[in-house]
Amino acid sequence: MTCGGNKFSVIDLSGPRASVVSLVRSAALDLGFFQVKFASTEKASALAAAKEFFSLPQKAKEGARLVPGWNGELMRGYASLGSEAADVANHSLAGGEEVLPDLMESYQVADPEYMDDGQFPTEGMKRAMPGLFDEMKGLGLEILSLLDEGLPKSGEGKFVDNHKGRSRTIVRCTKYPALEDCGGLVSAERLKSGKGVSRISAHRDLGTLTLLMQDQQGGLEVQDPETGEWFPVPPVEGAVVVNVGNLMTRWTNGVYKSSIHRVVANPGGGHLTEDRWSVIMFISPDDDFTVSPLECCAGEGEVRVAVNVGKYMNCKMRQLFDPEAREDKGKCKYDN
Repeated sequence: MTCGGNKFSVIDLSGPRASVVSLVRSAALDLGFFQVKFASTEKASALAAAKEFFSLPQKAKEGARLVPGWNGELMRGYASLGSEAADVANHSLAGGEEVLPDLMESYQVADPEYMDDGQFPTEGMKRAMPGLFDEMKGLGLEILSLLDEGLPKSGEGKFVDNHKGRSRTIVRCTKYPALEDCGGLVSAERLKSGKGVSRISAHRDLGTLTLLMQDQQGGLEVQDPETGEWFPVPPVEGAVVVNVGNLMTRWTNGVYKSSIHRVVANPGGGHLTEDRWSVIMFISPDDDFTVSPLECCAGEGEVRVAVNVGKYMNCKMRQLFDPEAREDKGKCKYDN
């Protein structure tokens, strides 16, 4: 049950269960990216609250500074423009090339069940964000169930059972400022050239699933691992982009694919003078769970080793947010 003729056609989750499982499985076996129809009732109010926060003076925003979560804490708070570099946490992409700062500022919200209201810097976010978290987590659990049914031995993964406790799952509201507001982070020469400017450098996501509600500006691209070709993921009103993360790839022994992706901007596409906005949920299994390759997937893909989720995420968060750790780009003892 899909609509549209592009590589990332939209799957209608209300269709016949067997057909939906088959479509989700096929996408996960290919690039691990697909879109699903989803009418959010919480996005508008949550995004309005986030925009209100991002409009505050920089000093006020810095008062809610990011807790990066590399010592076991749940990540939450504000990350300023250029403070994150997504490519450094990706072992397979490490190659000594220059680490590019990501041209975005963001606010992360941890699971409200395990945090008090102190994680919300404004009354608007306090009212809106818990509902958005619950709504997106519900969608994520449904997709995890579909992926589980699509395994060679249906249901062996028990994915949902291991996503119900304390975890590094977060909701992130992201502002990509208009390029003309990015100061010294983007050279005038690069803007004038008309070539794509990296907003988030090429990377794979770390957890099991990512859910993205993007605006209509576009810019998300996925790379074909065989040809190196980049495919744009077009914005679709009323749809959520879903992609498989590294821990799901490890869990399924490489059967479900976590693909390299990036966000680029072109001056001619509105990026120069208009802000770009997105709402993202990064889903991870419970911290105390150990991800081990499933027996049903043995011999189906690359051999992956077992990892404790909490220790893995501690290591990866340090790579992402500790500038000193970036000298060891992508090197984490939990990588194969």
